[in-house]
Amino acid sequence: MEIVRLQNIVKHFRKQKGMFGAFETVKAVDDVSFSINEGETLGLVGESGCGKSTLGRIIIRLLREDSGKILFNGKDLTVLNFNELKPLRRDMQIIFQDPFASLNPRIKIGPAVAETLEILGDENAAQKADKMLVMVGLSPAAGLKYPHEFSGGQRQRICIARALISRPKFIVCDEPVSSLDVSVQAQIINLLKDLKEGLGLTYLFISHDLRVVRNISDRVAVMKDGKVVELADNETIYKNPSHEYTKELIGAVQELGTESNI
Repeated sequence: MEIVRLQNIVKHFRKQKGMFGAFETVKAVDDVSFSINEGETLGLVGESGCGKSTLGRIIIRLLREDSGKILFNGKDLTVLNFNELKPLRRDMQIIFQDPFASLNPRIKIGPAVAETLEILGDENAAQKADKMLVMVGLSPAAGLKYPHEFSGGQRQRICIARALISRPKFIVCDEPVSSLDVSVQAQIINLLKDLKEGLGLTYLFISHDLRVVRNISDRVAVMKDGKVVELADNETIYKNPSHEYTKELIGAVQELGTESNI
């Protein structure tokens, strides 16, 4: 059963060449269509600047598309206004790349995790935040500390807890481990996999790293220059890729000898 369907999504930006140069149109997302099934992890992979993070932000409604449709559980999100989107916000969350930039340094972890539920008027937000911190491998006492008192991996666990506090159905994971050491990456990937199974989550997992995508994804979409050039199940992408760009990405990983690090 589909939880998300994209239909011909387009997003262009105008960019100036230098301080006094002419403006040009950058096709960040160029006529992209695919679906994500409930309970699966769809990996979205491509080099920096290919449009994958822009696409993730469009799905979660942090950016508006220029044209196209996004269906979430059958509802067209592109025609909903702010108030109409509000009830759906708790079902769709995002985990960003930089956990430190995602957290307000002046707010303790407990209130930061509980914030979403407090906005929704949940009187038990603080207690639920403590439970969520435990679920991601931290202690309730972590809620009394500030972001700078944690390591990068611990901060990302906090960001995961904050994303999950409203018990969403769908999460965009936007390069969630790219800023972490390889050993910590493996811990966070395993945590995300455990949470997916335990809570029945659906992920769009965005990364430039094929090793990471291979480890967590059920299907993989390969993106280049704003377009999805190939989409197939994990096994097919890695053992029998059809597009030349996919072959180049896989070949680069194999040359580095890093295919099985995670």
